[in-house]
Amino acid sequence: MQNERLNPQLYFHMSTAGSYTDFHIDFGGSSLWMYLMKGEIWFYFIPPTAENVKKYENWLTSAGQSTVFFGDSVSQCFKCEVHEGSLIMVPSGWIHGIYCAKDSAFFGGNFFNSLHMSSQVAVQEIEERAQIPQRFLYPRQYTFMWYASYWYCRQLLKVESDECAQATGSQEPRFDAMQHLTEVEFIGLTTFVNKLKRMISAIHIPSSLSSDKAMVKKLYASGADVPFEIPEPRLMLLELQRLLSNPRHAKHQGISDSTFMRPMKGIDDNHVPKARNSNEHSNDALAEASGFTMKSQRKLKNAMVECARCGVCIF
Repeated sequence: MQNERLNPQLYFHMSTAGSYTDFHIDFGGSSLWMYLMKGEIWFYFIPPTAENVKKYENWLTSAGQSTVFFGDSVSQCFKCEVHEGSLIMVPSGWIHGIYCAKDSAFFGGNFFNSLHMSSQVAVQEIEERAQIPQRFLYPRQYTFMWYASYWYCRQLLKVESDECAQATGSQEPRFDAMQHLTEVEFIGLTTFVNKLKRMISAIHIPSSLSSDKAMVKKLYASGADVPFEIPEPRLMLLELQRLLSNPRHAKHQGISDSTFMRPMKGIDDNHVPKARNSNEHSNDALAEASGFTMKSQRKLKNAMVECARCGVCIF
């Protein structure tokens, strides 16, 4: 019988009274929700400050981990009692231990979100340095990162394309021209791009296989968990990096990223979008060095813009 991993986004768990889970950060920096159907559980929370996280990593890799109560190593450790019928949410990166005060049964799930992208990468790197076994890692986390980056790239390209069309008077406004990323999204996406670029740059593509697109996709998929839906991962990261360098996205005047998927009525009269010369590209030299021609760049960019126009799918 094939040994399949459980779905981390939804599961049911039972614990006996007196059982204890030592301090940890949920795998991959994922956030946690838990609904306690029966029993009583105590959480011990430690804030994820830089000092505490460093102490945690040292404790995690120490030989005496099992003999040291990590809560005694920090200045603050909060106790939270969860009673029957209660729901608790644990944000990304929070260090916590769990004590089962009574026989308990609960539903729970671990998930990623756009508010904690930087934290997710930071926890992932702690796991890499600590050499956590693969079976204890969040399954396919890099694939989640690629999909999230690809989705943001398409939405930002769609908005940019709409702004240019408005500036030239070729179409009526369809999206809010003032919409932009929140500060946490901007910082998180920058972290994602840097992490994924390091991953993909470590993959060696032999010159004899560079023209075989199917084989290149397989190498990217096996080496960096790149989904097959992303045709040119290197170019996508370059394009997302260019979009993030746009000053309008660095304003950090927060709006929900969900508005990228909903048509808006009208635009701000005080904002006059500037048309960008289609021949300009801040990453031309880097793109050429990576083996991408201007023609392939335009082809991918147009495909992502057109694909995002329906505003229905999340990828």
